[in-house]
Amino acid sequence: MPGSITSCNNSRVKSICALQRKKIRDTENAFIFEGIKLFREALAWEVPITDVFITPSCLQNLEADGLNLNLQSKGVETWVVDDAVMQKISLQKNPEGVLCRCQKMKNREQDLPSYVILEDIQDPGNVGTLIRTADAAGVGGIITTESTADIYNDKVIRSSMGSIFHLSVIQNVSLDNILLTLKQSGYTIIGTALEGNENFDIKDDQTFKPVIILGNESKGMKDDTKAQCDYLLRLPIYGHAESLNVSVAGGIVLYDIARKVNKR
Repeated sequence: MPGSITSCNNSRVKSICALQRKKIRDTENAFIFEGIKLFREALAWEVPITDVFITPSCLQNLEADGLNLNLQSKGVETWVVDDAVMQKISLQKNPEGVLCRCQKMKNREQDLPSYVILEDIQDPGNVGTLIRTADAAGVGGIITTESTADIYNDKVIRSSMGSIFHLSVIQNVSLDNILLTLKQSGYTIIGTALEGNENFDIKDDQTFKPVIILGNESKGMKDDTKAQCDYLLRLPIYGHAESLNVSVAGGIVLYDIARKVNKR
């Protein structure tokens, strides 16, 4: 049976609120997310949930939809909370009524068909949108540098619309080391830069494994990183704008490469 929490001063409530801070997330190796869609997605992808906090009305609606919320066999504790407690632990003005505490997903270095590297991208909305776009384009994994926004930031998770749960993630890496490892494993490193070429043709080679690097919103890729790329791509600007938002530019590049790869 679910437990019940009615006080905003409850110790579990305080510990959940603390996870809104990156320092605490890192210390406890845990994060939180909220919302019905993300909850369903996390259950489907077996994200390591440890606690579920849910309002009576949300619980009733989800059970009426046929969702099995008997999670004790999976080691998940369920807590029914009143609206005041949900408002306390939520980061949303109008919470949907369910919030989860999870263990962070382990860095998973795998031989995947492709990766996207986010180099020092600092806006959480951009990071989340790029994760969602990469997932839609068929990318296998995401790699982030230490200065990239924390992938467990609430805005990143919400912007990813659950795609963060689908992809292999390697976080807070040194690019020098990871790029060398990727090259030795047969990956082709593709960067985005103003001095790059507009055209990029993929050989009819089933062994082609791309790694696409997207750089900081204002500064772009670092020079040291550009020097390690096999190719540099440039998106042409036909109008008067100086540049594109990194999540827009990333979407164009990812889909252009995905289209060419899938035509082979």
